[in-house]
Amino acid sequence: MQDMKLLFSARSRTQIECVRQQLVAAGIRCEVRNFPVDKQVSGTSSYPELWVQANPDYHTASILYTSPVQLLRQRAMDPQSR
Repeated sequence: MQDMKLLFSARSRTQIECVRQQLVAAGIRCEVRNFPVDKQVSGTSSYPELWVQANPDYHTASILYTSPVQLLRQRAMDPQSR
């Protein structure tokens, strides 16, 4: 899918899954991909990455990832979200 954007990568699959579950609960389609790396250099053969499937969802996904409280405040101030 061309519109997909990388949100973040991490060494911890648990961290990726936690954020993925948040995004899915918010109705944001995303997927986990494994980025291959040199095992001799990094000690692992890949790092998990979380990709957002639709460009319009990327902004909301980045807010959820960086600050869930900020998103709640933003929605509370938006009269159309009520």
